[in-house]
Amino acid sequence: MWFVANTTTPPKFYKADKSLISVSAIEWITERYDEFGNLLWQGTETIKDNHQAIHALYESGVKGYKTKEDAKAFAKTLGPKTWNYFNLK
Repeated sequence: MWFVANTTTPPKFYKADKSLISVSAIEWITERYDEFGNLLWQGTETIKDNHQAIHALYESGVKGYKTKEDAKAFAKTLGPKTWNYFNLK
Protein backbone atom coordinates (compact mmCIF):
# COMPACT_ATOMS: atom_id res chain seq x y z
CA MET A 1 0.00 0.00 0.00
CA TRP A 2 1.12 3.53 -0.71
CA PHE A 3 0.63 6.37 1.78
CA VAL A 4 1.10 10.11 1.29
CA ALA A 5 2.87 12.16 3.98
CA ASN A 6 4.40 15.59 4.42
CA THR A 7 8.16 16.13 4.76
CA THR A 8 8.45 16.78 8.51
CA THR A 9 10.40 14.47 10.80
CA PRO A 10 8.62 12.30 11.71
CA PRO A 11 6.18 12.75 8.87
CA LYS A 12 2.49 13.44 9.26
CA PHE A 13 0.19 11.47 6.99
CA TYR A 14 -2.64 12.76 4.85
CA LYS A 15 -6.15 11.48 5.46
CA ALA A 16 -8.66 11.23 2.59
CA ASP A 17 -10.16 14.60 3.65
CA LYS A 18 -6.69 16.17 3.05
CA SER A 19 -6.05 16.80 6.75
CA LEU A 20 -2.69 15.89 8.26
CA ILE A 21 -2.37 13.54 11.19
CA SER A 22 0.57 12.51 13.33
CA VAL A 23 0.44 8.76 13.97
CA SER A 24 2.31 8.29 17.24
CA ALA A 25 1.81 4.50 17.20
CA ILE A 26 4.36 4.15 14.37
CA GLU A 27 7.83 3.34 15.64
CA TRP A 28 10.62 5.10 13.74
CA ILE A 29 14.26 3.98 13.80
CA THR A 30 17.53 5.47 12.58
CA GLU A 31 19.65 2.32 12.89
CA ARG A 32 19.29 -1.45 12.81
CA TYR A 33 21.42 -4.12 14.49
CA ASP A 34 21.80 -7.86 13.91
CA GLU A 35 21.36 -10.49 16.63
CA PHE A 36 25.02 -10.05 17.64
CA GLY A 37 24.72 -6.30 18.20
CA ASN A 38 26.54 -5.35 15.00
CA LEU A 39 25.29 -2.23 13.25
CA LEU A 40 23.68 -3.20 9.95
CA TRP A 41 22.26 0.13 8.86
CA GLN A 42 22.23 3.76 10.00
CA GLY A 43 20.60 6.75 8.36
CA THR A 44 17.40 8.71 7.89
CA GLU A 45 14.39 7.72 9.99
CA THR A 46 12.51 4.73 8.64
CA ILE A 47 9.56 2.69 9.84
CA LYS A 48 10.58 -0.22 12.06
CA ASP A 49 7.65 -2.56 11.34
CA ASN A 50 5.65 -2.06 8.14
CA HIS A 51 2.76 -4.31 9.18
CA GLN A 52 2.36 -2.52 12.49
CA ALA A 53 2.54 0.85 10.70
CA ILE A 54 -0.15 -0.12 8.18
CA HIS A 55 -2.43 -1.16 11.03
CA ALA A 56 -1.72 2.10 12.92
CA LEU A 57 -2.38 4.19 9.80
CA TYR A 58 -5.70 2.47 9.09
CA GLU A 59 -6.71 2.77 12.75
CA SER A 60 -5.98 6.52 12.50
CA GLY A 61 -8.12 6.91 9.38
CA VAL A 62 -5.25 7.34 6.90
CA LYS A 63 -6.12 6.05 3.46
CA GLY A 64 -3.75 3.72 1.63
CA TYR A 65 -3.52 3.50 -2.16
CA LYS A 66 -2.94 0.34 -4.20
CA THR A 67 -0.50 1.98 -6.62
CA LYS A 68 1.92 4.87 -6.52
CA GLU A 69 0.00 6.42 -9.41
CA ASP A 70 -3.15 6.44 -7.25
CA ALA A 71 -1.20 8.06 -4.39
CA LYS A 72 0.21 10.66 -6.81
CA ALA A 73 -3.26 11.45 -8.13
CA PHE A 74 -4.42 12.13 -4.57
CA ALA A 75 -1.29 14.17 -3.78
CA LYS A 76 -1.94 16.42 -6.77
CA THR A 77 -5.26 17.43 -5.18
CA LEU A 78 -3.32 18.82 -2.19
CA GLY A 79 -2.11 21.80 -4.18
CA PRO A 80 1.43 23.14 -4.50
CA LYS A 81 3.03 21.29 -1.58
CA THR A 82 5.89 18.89 -1.09
CA TRP A 83 5.07 15.35 0.03
CA ASN A 84 6.60 11.90 0.38
CA TYR A 85 5.23 8.52 -0.61
CA PHE A 86 5.62 5.51 1.67
CA ASN A 87 5.33 2.03 0.15
CA LEU A 88 4.46 -0.34 2.99
CA LYS A 89 4.00 -4.06 2.39
